[in-house]
Amino acid sequence: MAAAAASGASLGLSASLDVMVRSLEDIDRLELGIQQAIDERPTSHWGALQTDSRIAAALSRIEEKSKAVLGMYADSDGLRAEEIKAMRGGDAGITDTAALLAAFDARAAESAEYFATHPGATEISEAPAAALADLPTGVSFSGPEVLGRFLDVTPIEAAWAGVKGATKLSALSLCDALVSFRDRIAGPLGEGRLDSSSYRRFLATAASHLCSFYDRTHPLAPSSTILADAFARRRAACAGQPGPAGEGAAAPGASQAAPAVDLEAAASAADLEALGLDALKEELMRRGLKCGGNLRARAQRLWSVRGLAPDAIPNKLKAKAAVAAAIAAPATAEGADSRSAGAGAGAGAQTPSAGAAGGSAAEGPGQLGSGGGGSGELAAVPFASTFPPGGMRAAWLEDVVEVLCDALRITIRTTRQRLERRETLTPEEREADLEEELAQAKGADAADEGDESDSDDDPVASSKAKLKRNVVLGPDGEPISHWLYRLHGLDRSFSCEICGQTLWGPRNFEWHFNGSEHAAAMKALGIPNSRHFFGVTHIEDAKRLWARLEAQLKEDKAKTGEQFEDSAGNVLDKRTYEDLASQNLL
Repeated sequence: MAAAAASGASLGLSASLDVMVRSLEDIDRLELGIQQAIDERPTSHWGALQTDSRIAAALSRIEEKSKAVLGMYADSDGLRAEEIKAMRGGDAGITDTAALLAAFDARAAESAEYFATHPGATEISEAPAAALADLPTGVSFSGPEVLGRFLDVTPIEAAWAGVKGATKLSALSLCDALVSFRDRIAGPLGEGRLDSSSYRRFLATAASHLCSFYDRTHPLAPSSTILADAFARRRAACAGQPGPAGEGAAAPGASQAAPAVDLEAAASAADLEALGLDALKEELMRRGLKCGGNLRARAQRLWSVRGLAPDAIPNKLKAKAAVAAAIAAPATAEGADSRSAGAGAGAGAQTPSAGAAGGSAAEGPGQLGSGGGGSGELAAVPFASTFPPGGMRAAWLEDVVEVLCDALRITIRTTRQRLERRETLTPEEREADLEEELAQAKGADAADEGDESDSDDDPVASSKAKLKRNVVLGPDGEPISHWLYRLHGLDRSFSCEICGQTLWGPRNFEWHFNGSEHAAAMKALGIPNSRHFFGVTHIEDAKRLWARLEAQLKEDKAKTGEQFEDSAGNVLDKRTYEDLASQNLL
């Protein structure tokens, strides 16, 4: 009984086993819910986006619970081992059956008390689908974004308007320029653009806005996944180290790679020329030196640093990246010491961390200075705290904008088409168009099914819905502009009661009178499809016109029924004979 008492005393120390079992059950339930959500993923834009957001939230929760379970298995505080020992009856173990049952009842009461004090605990019998139903989507969009279907270019347009020396671009032109970022935006500003504070502010605004939009529309593949390779290439370029994009390279300001050529073994620069152009270029890049010029110039440049320490090499021989890193290194160390004595910041360069969130740490000289783009503005940009300072930081932001614009190429083009279409609409038409876009984003499939079910009752609505699904394409295979769409009258419908067709646009309406369907319908009515009936669309009108034409034909036939013969033996009808006789021509 003493062992039972000791066991009962240890029961109140921890409920780690119950929490561990519950966490593992939650992980299994979330995994089943993710599988079911993928199998039943909606086809509408908004439904699919919400499902992906819940799946992303479920994956994050699975990761958190898995880390917690691993921590419980590690048992750093020893509570799990002590609880297992208590379940076995203490150090000596419980041999009495009554004491063993008493210990079991005590633990059952403790478990019941734990879950009574945690009313939010999940029921074991909960269905897998319900595991994801209560997860927050965390997705919100502005009005111009229409639930993530389009990109709101207003912030980028406003930031571009403040760039000094930049050509003013409209929203439509800006969409075209973003698709070709290097040629249309960065290129015309020249090499000095990286030193412009207004251009840096534009890059900070564009990068933050594009990253935020991409993360909200791609919850399962955030922007950090597509920017990782671009950052690796940029680090390799800044450090002067060629290498594949996927390999991690040293950050700007880090020490150069170990030289591969022993300059002490060479007697003169002529000996270095035997290495060749490519080998000399690689060695110069390893040492952070300029690598241009012909064979003799490269050999002379490499020979000139023979016996010199890296700090003693003149800046005129160094590459731009190495010079900027050397200047930034002391400032980085000074800024780190002034912010926190024990922050652990290196006195050399900033070292990127793959899991660092953009803007999570104070950046000091890593900010864009007076040009803006500090940690607050770049909070949405992944790895922003690892960017180098000054103009090199702007170059990294250019990579961010270029990569994201390429990833959002289809969305930007769709946004341009929408902006062009809305320019020709009245305010009332814009409101109706926005409501229609929201309805399509929330349930395009339901709208299509409703259009098909009502096709027999309302052929005009059916044809209009069909026209919207089958967009009018131009010669290049792309949808035609909305102004051209309205210019040709494709927004107007014409119905023909004779053949039962509904045509969009006056030109199609005119062409259909010569079509096979209209000709067959006229033949079924017993009416010839002649030019007299062009423009007649009602059956009764066609019948009345045909009756009048028949009466006129009979009258003309009656007048031309009598025949006359002149003295020369010519047989003439009555009208011709009387006409010639009146002119004394017989």
